[in-house]
Amino acid sequence: MSTARRAFTLIELLVVIAIIGILAALLFPVINKAIKNAKITRVRATVMQLDSSWQAYYREYGLWPAAYASAADIVEDLGAQAVKIFIGDVSQQGNNPRLIRFMQFPEAIMTDPNIAFRDEWGNYYRFALDCNYDDKIDQGPGQAVPLNRITAVWSKGPDGQDYTADDVISWKKK
Repeated sequence: MSTARRAFTLIELLVVIAIIGILAALLFPVINKAIKNAKITRVRATVMQLDSSWQAYYREYGLWPAAYASAADIVEDLGAQAVKIFIGDVSQQGNNPRLIRFMQFPEAIMTDPNIAFRDEWGNYYRFALDCNYDDKIDQGPGQAVPLNRITAVWSKGPDGQDYTADDVISWKKK
């Protein structure tokens, strides 16, 4: 009595591998787009939170931190000093006298505020403040007209360049 074993032939195995390869090739662009969209969504949420934190600071104190107060509006990277102001770090008590925590940052930054707070692509978040106190930022970031806002926060986006179409900004809904 002979029992024949049925096994895959080399052709059948190659066909299955080819089908899996085609399906993978179709899925990779979809997965990459989903990852890119997730990064943009996280950065947009952070940009809005940073903008709200600056506005909360202004509502609380009625003026900008001494570190940023000047005769003209400013545009700067969100560095360690701004982070320390937002978390109520005692070294910034002159800029945040009541040591109010305006924003919760990731644990690594809470432990060491000197660590740079950057977006998903490794760039500093950028911000502009109305240091003229005229309820508008004189030159909108990347714009020729004033923004009728007291704050603006943005990320340079995936390309790492300021003032391009992929920037994630706080003053317009995209």
